Amino acid sequence: SPILVLVFDLLKLKDATTTAALKQIFESPTRAKSTIQFAFDCRRDAKVMQRYNINLDHVFDLQLLERASRIETVPTPMQHNYVFRLSGLHKIMTQYRN
Repeated sequence: SPILVLVFDLLKLKDATTTAALKQIFESPTRAKSTIQFAFDCRRDAKVMQRYNINLDHVFDLQLLERASRIETVPTPMQHNYVFRLSGLHKIMTQYRN
């Protein structure tokens, strides 16, 4: 089956037709069963879409997936300031390309 890639400029969401179409793409339970949607570090995208009442209900964030798959030492109670770091797209692509 064909692969469809859509790219959006979220800062240019102005008209109701575009907003309604994006709402259907990202919130439709029917579409979620037939389409896999990915994003990378979609925190800012989610904030912009919330302004237009659009939720990213069926989107996998590849940055969080990569972080969840990484094995690191679990911090002890004395390491209360331990921070799990998120990797950028370039670092992840370089690391997993090989």
